This record gives sequence, C-alpha cells and structure tokens, in this order.
Amino acid sequence: MTAGAAAAPAPAAVCDRLRVPIRDCRFWTIQALVLLIAAADFAADVLLAQNAAVSVVIVTLFFIPVTYAAVAFDFWRATITAVWCVVVDVPIMLVQHRGAPELEQMFLLAAIVGAGMYVAYWVDREAAARAALRLYARAVVRGQEDERRRLAHDLHDETIQELMIHCRQLDELNHAMRAHGADATASVRDARDSAERIVQELRERIRALRPAVLDDLGLAAAIEQIVGRYRQETGATGEFRVHGAARRLSAETEVGLFRIAQEAVRNAERHARATRLHVDLGFDAGQVRLRVIDDGAGFVLDGNRGLAADGHFGLLGMRERAHLLDGSLDIRTSPRGGTQITVAVPG
Repeated sequence: MTAGAAAAPAPAAVCDRLRVPIRDCRFWTIQALVLLIAAADFAADVLLAQNAAVSVVIVTLFFIPVTYAAVAFDFWRATITAVWCVVVDVPIMLVQHRGAPELEQMFLLAAIVGAGMYVAYWVDREAAARAALRLYARAVVRGQEDERRRLAHDLHDETIQELMIHCRQLDELNHAMRAHGADATASVRDARDSAERIVQELRERIRALRPAVLDDLGLAAAIEQIVGRYRQETGATGEFRVHGAARRLSAETEVGLFRIAQEAVRNAERHARATRLHVDLGFDAGQVRLRVIDDGAGFVLDGNRGLAADGHFGLLGMRERAHLLDGSLDIRTSPRGGTQITVAVPG
C-alpha cells in the first residue's frame, strides 16, 4: 500500500469523527452561502467604502446559514457553520477596516453568530424533545401490542381450553342424564350451548387483540381476513387486492399497518355505513402502500385540530401510527362523498 493510498481516506475519517455530513449537498450549499455572503461583504467594503450600513446589513445575513444548519441538521452542524462564518469574514474585516470600524464589525459578527447559535440551541433541544416523544410513543404502542399478545395467548391457552373441557363435561353429563328425563337433558344442552357461545365470543376477542394469522401468515392474509369478516357481518361488498410480490415485513410495521387497516374498516362499518369497501395493499421497492376506500358518509376534514375537535381520535391514532413507522397518511373525504385513506411506509 502506498503512502498516498493510506492518506487518501484520512479527510473522510476526520469528517466522520467531526460528524461533518460530507455526502449531504445541503450542508455544502449552506457553506457556499456563507462564502457568498462573505464575498458580498468584501465587495461592499471595496466598492462602497463610505457606506457602512450596507456592510452591516450583509453581515446580519450570516444569521441565515447558521439557523438553517440547525433546522436542517443539528446544533453541532450549526456550530461548524458559525465557525466557518467567522473564519471567512474576519480576515475581510482585518484587511478592510481599521480601528473602531473593525471592532464594530467584529462585535456585530459575534452578535449575529451568537444569536444564530442561541436559536440553533433551542431548535436542537426542541428536535430532541420531539424525538424523545416519538420514542416514548413508539414504546407505548409496542407495550400495548406486547400486552395484547400476552392476553390473547393466555385467553387461548387457558380460558378457552377450560371452557372446551367444560363443554365436553356437559356432553358427558347430557349422555348420562338422558335416562332421567327430557327436562334435565334440555337444561344441560342449554348450558352447553351457552358455553359454546362464550368460546366463540372469546375467539373473536382474541382475534381482535392479536390475530394469529398476522404472526403466522403475514400482513396480506391478516387484512384479507378483516375484509372477509366485514363482508360477512355487514353483507356489503368488500374487495381486497395485493399489488406486487407480498413479503414479510418487520413485526412493528406489520402490526402498525394491520391496526390502521383494522381502524379504517371499522370506521367504514360503524360510522360511514358504507355499502362498498375496497382495500389495496401494494408492495413496491422499499415501500409498502395501504389504501382503504369506502363509499359511505364522509366528513369535513380540517387538519389534526379539526379531527380532535370532532372526535375523530381513531383517525388521529392512525396518523400517529404511520408517523411512528416513518411513513405518511393521507385522508381524502367529503360529506356523502366517501373516504379514501392512504398510508405509505418504508418496508
């Protein structure tokens, strides 16, 4: 290995250590803007030497790249940009000014950069708070799903099994009591039918808590089951189509999309009273798209605040689930015009 080859990756390693996003064109655009402002300051000092106000206005423009670096990246990148502002503009001040004007310009630059750093600090803190809130919300959702999985498992493995044993015992008792009169036999049969209804209700609740098909067969099969149950329970038309090659996704993504589909179909049934439901699940390269369309009674959409004010908390929950998956959710609706819900997430 030659010395040149060994030294070649050194700048990249230094940039990585300093957390400089060398591959992000936005970062270099910001630094180029700093150079452009410094060049404008130099030109103003040369061409308009007697007009200090123009130079003051130009120096205040350094506030823009510093704060933009904070918004686009973080406080550390804003610090790098602030240092770059000082590095490129202080030499111009030293060359073009002497005495009081020089000190005034430096003081102004320090004040502008300091103000930018102050804004950057609070922007960074706000971003960190939002990130922490997202992590907390993600943890809450994950905890809810874990608890649902545990409850579904316990109900299936314990309560339902005990009820099934109870049903078999009633069957045996029914056979043993046939010789003792029809009234006793009918009572036992009624008790057996009641236990069977309880088993069926528990199975439905378990399926709502955590459908086994989601873990066993994946998202497409689970959503198809939702649409099939919608057709069976409402008698309405329900269609489900898969576009692209279906694949397994992360457990978090599958659960999130399943809950969104579940809530959308429930809204179409309970609130929109739709007669037709169409659900599409598309698998693209690096993205999964879910679309639920109904022809029911829509509503007036007025952003998140309007959803909360009108009590559409289910739709807010769907949007939050999409955001937790780093995706987006689009709602298109109008009174008596049906509703279309589209969610796209990485996957």
